[in-house]
Parts: sequence; C-alpha cells; structure tokens
Amino acid sequence: MSARMDTQCSTEFLREVQKLHKEKLRNDVLNSVQRSSLLGGQSAKEVILGNRYTALSASLVEDGTWEALEVLLTEAFAAGHESLRVVLCGGAGMGKTIAVEKLIWDWAAGSCLQHYTLLLRVCVQALCTPGDSLQGVLLSTHAHLSAEALTLALQTPHKLLLVLDELDGFLLDPPPSDVLVCDLQQPAGGAVLLHSLLQGSLLPGASLLLTSREPVILETVQNIYILGFSHAQRRAYFRGFLEVGVEEVLDRCERAVGVAELWACPAFCWTLCQQAQQECVPDTLSELLCMVTHTLLQEHGVAMQTARELLAGLGKLANHCTHLDLLCCTRSDLITCGLEPFLTSPILFAFLHMVGCDVTSPDGTFSFLSPVLREFLQAVSFYVSQSEYDGGGILEEYQDLCLVFLAGLSDPVQRKLLETSAGAARQRPPALIRESVASSTWRAISYSGLQGPDCAALAFVVSCLGEMEHLNLYMSALTEEQAQKITPAVQLAKSISLSQSRVSVGVITQFGRAMSEGHVNQLDLSYCTLGDEGAQSLCTSLQLSRLHTLTLDRCALSGACVAPLSSAMCAALSVLRMLDLSWNSLAGDSLELLSQTLQSGCCCLTTLRLFDCELTDSCCSSLAAALQSEKCCLVELDLSVNELHQSGAILICDALKAPSCSLEKLCLEMMELTDTCVDELCEAITANNSLTTLILKNNSLTDASVPRMIKLIQDHPIMNELK
Repeated sequence: MSARMDTQCSTEFLREVQKLHKEKLRNDVLNSVQRSSLLGGQSAKEVILGNRYTALSASLVEDGTWEALEVLLTEAFAAGHESLRVVLCGGAGMGKTIAVEKLIWDWAAGSCLQHYTLLLRVCVQALCTPGDSLQGVLLSTHAHLSAEALTLALQTPHKLLLVLDELDGFLLDPPPSDVLVCDLQQPAGGAVLLHSLLQGSLLPGASLLLTSREPVILETVQNIYILGFSHAQRRAYFRGFLEVGVEEVLDRCERAVGVAELWACPAFCWTLCQQAQQECVPDTLSELLCMVTHTLLQEHGVAMQTARELLAGLGKLANHCTHLDLLCCTRSDLITCGLEPFLTSPILFAFLHMVGCDVTSPDGTFSFLSPVLREFLQAVSFYVSQSEYDGGGILEEYQDLCLVFLAGLSDPVQRKLLETSAGAARQRPPALIRESVASSTWRAISYSGLQGPDCAALAFVVSCLGEMEHLNLYMSALTEEQAQKITPAVQLAKSISLSQSRVSVGVITQFGRAMSEGHVNQLDLSYCTLGDEGAQSLCTSLQLSRLHTLTLDRCALSGACVAPLSSAMCAALSVLRMLDLSWNSLAGDSLELLSQTLQSGCCCLTTLRLFDCELTDSCCSSLAAALQSEKCCLVELDLSVNELHQSGAILICDALKAPSCSLEKLCLEMMELTDTCVDELCEAITANNSLTTLILKNNSLTDASVPRMIKLIQDHPIMNELK
C-alpha cells in the first residue's frame, strides 16, 4: 500500500513538474530577446508567435524523396519507441533550430509527443564547462527544476526526450569508447558526455534529438536530412510577407539568384523577402549580398573606415577557413585575421555565429552564417583590402561561387551600395582576375538568364582574360542594352551560341558590329526567329568579320536572304567556310544567285547545308553548273528532304563527272529516288575522283539495287561511306 502511494505521489509530483516546465518553455519564447538577422534568418519568437512557421521538407536518406519533416519526426518519436537517437542534419540556415524550437513549443502547448514526461534541452554552453556531469549540465540549463524533481524524472529515462542543438564542434572527433561514462553524476568533458548519450552508455532508454550540419555516422543514430523548402513551401513562405505580386517576385528572384541550392534554404528566403518588402529585389546574387551587407553596416552605425577593416578581416578569415576546409574557427583565428577590435561588437555577429562559451573564452568557436556568405566575403576582401596582389596562386584557394562574386563585384552597379558603406573599391590588376578564373568551370555553362549587371561583370572578366573560347548564350533573351554591355565578351569570344534565343534586329546589329571588330569564327543562330531583316543586318557585318562557320537553320528565312548572304560571302575579307540554311523556306529561284556566287571565284564556302528548304528541281541546273566550276570550293553539299525528284538528282549527279568537281560528301536523303536511277547515279560517281561519302537514306530503293551498289564500292575504292 505504501509503495503504491509513493508511486501515486511521484506521478502527481512529476505532473506538477511537467506543468511548471511547460510554462517555463513557453515563457522562454515569449520573453526571448533574440532578434531576426538579415543573414541568419528569423528568430524563433517571430516565427512561432507570428504564426509564420512554414513546414520543411526532409528525407531519411541523403538526396532522397522529399517528405514533410513533421511527419518524419512524429513517426520517429511515436509512442512505444524508446531510446531513439535522431539527428537533423543540414547546412547553415536550413531551418534546423527553428524546427526544433517549434517542436518544443508544440509539446509545451500539449499538441504533440505527450507520451514524454519532459523535453529537456542540453545546453551547448553548459557542455563546454570542463568537468561537469550530465546531471549538473541539466540542472544548470533548467534552473527552475529542483535537484529532487530532476532526479525523479531521470529514473524513467524512456519518458525523456533530450534536445541538443548546434553540436558540430562536439561531433568531429569522437572520444575512444573506453572513456565513455555511464554515471549521471560522473564529471566528464562535453564530447565524452555527448557520445556517451549517443552510444547508450549514459541514460540508456532516453531519446535524443540533435541538430548538426553534417550527418552522424553511428549505428545507434538515425539521420534525417533537412532539404529545406520545396517550390510550394517557398511560395507559401513568400505569401506570408508579400500581399501582392508573389509569383512575379519569386520569378525575378529565381532568375537573379541563379543558384538552385539557395532557393531551398529558409534563411536565404527570409533575406529575399526582407529585400522584396523594401521593393529592393536584386538583379544578381552579388547585388543582393551587397544590399544586405550595406543594410547591416548602416543599422549598426559602422563608420566607413571601420567597415572596411571589418570586411577585410572577415574576408581573411573566410580565406583561412576555405584553405583549411574548416566549418568552425577559434577566437585565436579571429585575432590572427585582424578581428580582435570587433570581438565585443554586435556587428561581428551579424556575419558570424558563435558556438559554445562567451566571446572572451578561448574555447569559443565561430562559423559563418552560411557558406555563400563566406565566399562572398572572400571576394569582397579583394576590393577593400589594402594589401598588394603578389601574383600567388589564388586559384587553389577559391571555389567557383567565390569566382562568380569576384566577377559580380567588378560591376560598379552591383557594388554601389557596398561602396556607400565601405568606401570605393580598390582597383585590382587584370592579372588577378585572369588567374582567378582561368580554369574555372563557369566558362562552360550557359548564360541564358543574364541580366544587365551580369553582362557587365562577364564582359569585365573576359576582358581581363583576353579571350573566351565559347560564349554560350543558349536560350537567352538579351535586350539591346544588355547586348551592348556584353560587347567586350563578344569581341573576344572565338565561338558564340545564340541557339533558341529571342533576338531582335537591334541585338543582331549590336552583335554584328562586335564580331566585325573581334575574333569570332563560329556563330550558331539555330532556332532563332531571325527573319530576313535580321539576316540583312547580320550580313552587313559579316563582310568585315572572321566568321568561317554560320549556322542559320530554322531561322524563319526566305529566299530574300540569299542576296545579302551572297554579297557577304564575296566580300574581300570574308573567310566563311560553312553555311547551314536548313529548315528555311528558300523556294523558287533564290539559289540562282547563290550558285553564281559559288562559281565566282570570290567565295570560300566549302560546306553548304540546305536540308528541307522547300527547294524544287528548278534550282538543280544552276547548282550543277556551280559544282562543275573550277572556282567552286564546295566539298560537302546536303540537299536532303527537298522536292528535287529524280530528274533534279540526276542533274546534280551528272555534275560529279566533271574533272573539276571537288565534292567529297553528298546527301540525297528523302528525294523519292527509285531503282531506275541507280545506274546513272553509279556511273556518275565512278567517274568522280573526290566523292567519299554518299547518303541515300529514306528513298524508294529496293533489293534490286543492291548488286549495283556493291559493284560501285568495288570499282570505286575511294568511297568509304555509303548509307
């Protein structure tokens, strides 16, 4: 009877303790003085009390299927599950801490996980205290709980959920198993206590919920990978801040940012929302971070010279962390990088996050609020640092995103606000940029979403490099102003792709002028709705260019474009070798002038592709005459998918008999050829001394033609490809 009464009393006592504990947890949120940070995201108080929590997506495997984080947590910590050790892992700003705070709030409000008697935080700062026990850490964290109440609660560990946030510094180097502890009152270092909990020697039966930037590789631990916001969640998040124009702002921000991984990051979405509320949507990621940095410096009243010293020191620290591949740095690292004057200043912690003890302790660790910010500050330091560039191998220390920021900050428009707060950017020699980006992968990507500042930055970097192998503007929609800004890059590019782009006559005119003064030898305008007016504008500039390859397939051209093209090919400086006019409507007598150009002696064209150009047999006599001319340089001709019929095809083949014919490849695909023309065809080819490739696919030839074709190969050994 006495034991039963003791149990009942204990239960009632714990119920009162739980009530007190829940009230304390709620008050902690209500009385929190933590402020939202432009770079660090919203405070837990604003998210929870402002009803602005947006669900996160997560997965049980890295890069796995996106699922609701709340569902995964509810399933993991369902009633009946004991001794669970779950780690929420994800990069900085991915919402781990807010998710944990929301879970604790919901438990304190009685809406989830009520099978746990207590949810107890294990304070990271308390773990840093050397020689403390787990019970001592819990008592110092929860001063409102008496030693008697905590001791009683610890006797039923399966009813406890311990929450440990931001534990990266303790998870890097696990201690050996022989130093793990099992006694709640045994003093030990923070890492020993943590790993004793994780491996179950300390407080077995209790459940643990941890957060970390990296997953924890232990058999006893289940990792849940935070993936951030899905597209629908991101839209819902933005709607919490913007009354109208959400889709327009999202679309503009998406194009400006250009880095897909950032879109899922809640802290980054918070930053964008704050700028959008001020009607300051940036054109590029570089401009966004310049805006934010300017705002932070202004809010903290930092003088211009002081701001310059701060940014230079942060850049030096960022370089140090990148070079040594460090997630966290120490107080001595900050001092070495010139940040000692800022250790007690709030502005330092607008850019850095402190883990562990207070800032005066040598054991404190620090990290940048995000890897993106770290690389941005690396780039900024080049423009604010007073040190001279020594020509050293900086490429080895910088990531591609930092190189993008170096390029972005080269544009005065993008760095305008930053200069307002930190002074004019220091001019850096072209050799710096050349070394920074010479081997970077940025030159292989498409610049389809370029905005005005991007064009200026790209032009600057290419000018410093002195050349660009390939300028890929696939599916772009440049304005005339943007085309003008990118002119230096166009002039220095050897190859340019505008395939599937929306180009106006004005843009084509701008590109043509740049190419006539530059080094471009290949231009791809395939699938552009160029039209005859655009072709006319382009051809005016081609007469002065070094272009030898011009792709104009599917450009909505008509026969009217042939005259300006012919004039361009006959220009004294023209070196055009390949012209692709496929899938354009060049019907009628439009090829008469082109054929005359081919045999004029002033044209260097060696490849002509006229696939599906709505040609008829009326053009065959002029083309045949051109092929027989000693002055014609053609070695490849594609006439496939045109209505030349057998009569026209025979005229073309007869031209092969001429000793002066230099054709090496002839395509006669889908020409309605039948067995009746095979003898004449083979006779013409046999008389030719240059043709090595003949394409006859998709015609009405039957097995009856096979013996004659075999004999052609036997009698004409230079033929190495017959389709």
